[in-house]
Amino acid sequence: IEELGEANYPDENYAREIMQLFSIGLYKLNMDGTKVMDENGSPVETYRIEDIMSYARSWTGFGGRYKRGGTSTSDRRGDDSLDPMRIIASSRDLFPKSDLNEGFIGDRSAPLCSDLPSGHALRKGAAWTLLGSSPVPRLQEDRDDWGPQLKRSLELDPASPLFNKLCNPTSNGECTFPGSVVLDENLSYDPTSEMTEQTVDTIRTVQLKNSGFVTPIYYEYKRQPCV
Repeated sequence: IEELGEANYPDENYAREIMQLFSIGLYKLNMDGTKVMDENGSPVETYRIEDIMSYARSWTGFGGRYKRGGTSTSDRRGDDSLDPMRIIASSRDLFPKSDLNEGFIGDRSAPLCSDLPSGHALRKGAAWTLLGSSPVPRLQEDRDDWGPQLKRSLELDPASPLFNKLCNPTSNGECTFPGSVVLDENLSYDPTSEMTEQTVDTIRTVQLKNSGFVTPIYYEYKRQPCV
């Protein structure tokens, strides 16, 4: 709306068919398969037009995956028909979507983002994914007009507890860089050290480098789902 100066509404046909034909059907049913009736003796519908409109917004922003490269792209229709779709943030509807019980999707299964503990990227259970030598996040996208200064990775001090967890050194001190890392404990920091990851609100990607690395290595933080 902001960029085009017009209001665009998502197509409701797919949302309607998912509910009507492939999941809950038109009417609520009892355990014996008979229809649930209201006080007037009419069948109780499973969804309303407002539910269709809300559900349609849940399917916005999906796009095909990028080509994998190598032999997988030769003479075939493309891997994007095989791999899970990616979410294009600029095309995604960001507002809450209602459920069928007078609430909103996520109310019962995910915490509020505002309730996540301080420093959650450094706490037990925090998940990190190896990006390799590329600093570009894979789990989210940025606006096209964001420049490099807004996409900078956080450089970790080699003495940092997080650096050590992601490096996962061998007995001789060489980093192994696991493909994924889940913290098995809350990381403990010296309060006087003032390492950067202690002081920022949001961490997306971090950079690991020292004199022994040929090129910097990057990890992306996989934040806990929240609403």
